[in-house]
Amino acid sequence: MRTAGAGTIGRSTAAAKCSSRGGGAITLGLCALALAASASPHLAEHLQYDRAAIAGGEWWRLLTGHFTHWSTDHLFWDAAVFAALGFRCERTLGKAYLLLLFVAGMTISAAVWFGAPEISRYRGLSGLDSALFTLAAVALARGAFKEGRWWTFAAAAGFLAAFCGKTAFEVATGCTLFVNSEAAGFKPLPLAHAAGGAAAALLGCLLPCAPARRKENQPVILPRRSSGRKGPGSEIRRRASSTLPHTFQRRTPRTL
Repeated sequence: MRTAGAGTIGRSTAAAKCSSRGGGAITLGLCALALAASASPHLAEHLQYDRAAIAGGEWWRLLTGHFTHWSTDHLFWDAAVFAALGFRCERTLGKAYLLLLFVAGMTISAAVWFGAPEISRYRGLSGLDSALFTLAAVALARGAFKEGRWWTFAAAAGFLAAFCGKTAFEVATGCTLFVNSEAAGFKPLPLAHAAGGAAAALLGCLLPCAPARRKENQPVILPRRSSGRKGPGSEIRRRASSTLPHTFQRRTPRTL
């Protein structure tokens, strides 16, 4: 009975810890915002990064501009990557997930504002996608290094190297790998990808690593509480019962 009770308490404690982490609601809501902005051109115009409007005091565009897109193809690739990585990062980071999106979003907009003053309007989730990818790779590398899983660490380092190579290719050629920017009628901005990746890499090094994952069926045994009532013969009874055979202990009823 004690073991079953301890396991029940352990499972409820683990469930409470899991419930404190994000379940994907934030990512789902932001994907819905991107779909709504794509379906309503009027809404997209009020949410997009617009340099003149931001200078006029519409500061929300620094964050909401990432959830607007130029075409269906642009939206599909950006939202698909954001959903896949966002659900993972939200479950891993919990409340810190919002911090990541805020810091990365503001960093990207600041990079576009100061680094590309010729850009009057900006749309796309690709900068935040780059941030989520970088954070996931950095977290994987940190966890693998801490636990000594060197093949996993090498794979995470390879992911980061591939991202850097992709960004360098886009800077050198002015073309994107996954979206046909010419057909969509917009100019790619690799600066946003680099800014998002740099912000996420910094946060990935500062945020604490997630604890090691426990196996699903592994029991959690909590320390037994002391009832505080010990009779004078309790120690003698405990020692005497420990010397009896196991089968005899199970079949013999307890007596008060």
